[in-house]
Amino acid sequence: MDPLSALGLAGNIVQFIDFGSKLVCKGRQIYKSSVGALDQHVDLEAITNDLVLLIAQIEPSKYRNQESDAPLEEDAVFLKLTAVCNDVALTPLATMNSLKVTGRHRRCKSVRHALKTQWTTEQIEE
Repeated sequence: MDPLSALGLAGNIVQFIDFGSKLVCKGRQIYKSSVGALDQHVDLEAITNDLVLLIAQIEPSKYRNQESDAPLEEDAVFLKLTAVCNDVALTPLATMNSLKVTGRHRRCKSVRHALKTQWTTEQIEE
């Protein structure tokens, strides 16, 4: 085996071991968690839930055009913005809920969810 092939093989083995160790660590954290999720997902879920509650409390201004009882143009834009914010907030919540281990916390199930977490990390970060 030539030296470059050996170096490439060694690099691939190191990457595989690194990925496996991260997967086992995340699986262990999920297994030991009381809610069946990673700590960072629990924190992110709490923040996102707060954001959804704040968005739900937002109301357009009470000021109306005096000539007609129609809402102001700014209100329509503001309501559209809050709807978009709500959609953006609900997407990671759904993803994180699908990554929770429910029922009995078994090691195999926790590692499987850790693998799903690894695959959806970019989606959650977006």
